[in-house]
Amino acid sequence: MNRWQKKSWTLINGLILFTAGGLRLAMLLQNRSLFMDEASLALCLAEGKLSDFFQPLDHYQYAPPLFMMWSKWSILIAGAGEMVLRFLPFIASLAALYLLFCCCQLLRIRTTIICYPLLFFGFSEMLLRFSTEFKPYSSDTLMALLAIWLCLKKPPSSWNRKTITLWLLLGCAGSWFSMPLVFVLTGVGAYYAYSFWKNGQKRALGQIALLIVAWMLSFAWYYWLVLKTNLAFDPLAQYHQAYFFPLLPTNATDWRQAGALLLGIFKPAAGFTALALITGGSFWLLAFAYWIKKEPAKALLFGLPILATLLASGLGYFSLLPRVSLFMTPLFILGIARGASVLMEKTARYYPFLIWGICLLAVFPSLENGKYFSRPYQVEELKPILQHLQAYRALPIWLDHECVTVYRYYSTVHPQQRTYRLENVHWGKWEEQPVEWVSSLPPKQTFGLIYSHLLSEENRQRMDRELEVILKKANVVDIYEAKGAKVWVLEGR
Repeated sequence: MNRWQKKSWTLINGLILFTAGGLRLAMLLQNRSLFMDEASLALCLAEGKLSDFFQPLDHYQYAPPLFMMWSKWSILIAGAGEMVLRFLPFIASLAALYLLFCCCQLLRIRTTIICYPLLFFGFSEMLLRFSTEFKPYSSDTLMALLAIWLCLKKPPSSWNRKTITLWLLLGCAGSWFSMPLVFVLTGVGAYYAYSFWKNGQKRALGQIALLIVAWMLSFAWYYWLVLKTNLAFDPLAQYHQAYFFPLLPTNATDWRQAGALLLGIFKPAAGFTALALITGGSFWLLAFAYWIKKEPAKALLFGLPILATLLASGLGYFSLLPRVSLFMTPLFILGIARGASVLMEKTARYYPFLIWGICLLAVFPSLENGKYFSRPYQVEELKPILQHLQAYRALPIWLDHECVTVYRYYSTVHPQQRTYRLENVHWGKWEEQPVEWVSSLPPKQTFGLIYSHLLSEENRQRMDRELEVILKKANVVDIYEAKGAKVWVLEGR
């Protein structure tokens, strides 16, 4: 490749980074409503002291202590608005984009191939969503990439006191900012330990062993303070049961569950079409075959964290819910990119355009997400529902249990809480039926019913069943619907 071609591809990769970063900024500025889990975590943040973040959180939520501390300082300085809450995940996503590019360069991935992982990472809908959502998944991805980048930037040949200090800080403190980092550290430890063992560096091998012990002690303390109680909580354990990996499948159901879970953690990195999965899977396997043969330490760096995660999941300690396991996406994406680069190197004289064309076809569906530059990205929009209801703010309003936490955030924590607060709200409980509440109202009373979390088919069916009964006793005055939420204003007969 001549100098002009290299500069052209570098410019293309730079434009992809700039566009992907701009898309994340556009989605942040859209300022969509908080999702139920975000609102629950925001309540933990607003109501809790710094010391509360070093113990299990309320509202069935989990987030690492240092993530919560950073977010707490942010809202104390700038208020608890949506963009302030989402600023840390947003910044983490931008840093992760840049680190992915740096890792591609350190892995010696061909300049003509780097655009392939950048497009996937930059335009994946799941990564876009969590880059502007107040949950720790974006920062988990950043920390995984930071660990990989530091390994590649500071290879075993540059092992010194400065490198040891960096790894001591990142390994011990990092897990308190991103719990899944502990899985990536298994690969980091094995990467250095194998290299030192192979080169006969006994002193360095002892030093990495002591570092691993320090990482383990730090994580054990974290587990004892925070994770142990969460793992023992029955409702959460039952919810995540379907996302625990069957280590020893014994029947067809187990095999189907294993296959579905593996696809679930691989799709954010490879794509969701059959072509993308086949292409990505083939490249990833090719990369590992290459690493095992020529660079075994890198096979350990990228493979062991995945195996450790599956083992922890199989033992019931980690959920493979796609968003929770999003931190593995860089491990897969970088492997896929390295495999594509290896294939390009071996066939450069004959099939370079064919390989690049397959990569482009695989990534093309993800580029559709560029539409969010001009079209709002929405998950669950309760804000417009509450604004619409200001015309009926004095009426008795039934609030379905699914939207209680979101309403609590907007009516008590949000900087513009008066814009969303209603005067006569009944907070529905899990076991309550709105029919009973409606029956307790005076005849001819006008009232409202708010439902949210209607992304779930089960919740939509439940709403329809409840309304079918209520509409026998009331007439419709007004209906207003937004993404994932709906309000009915009715008048009793």
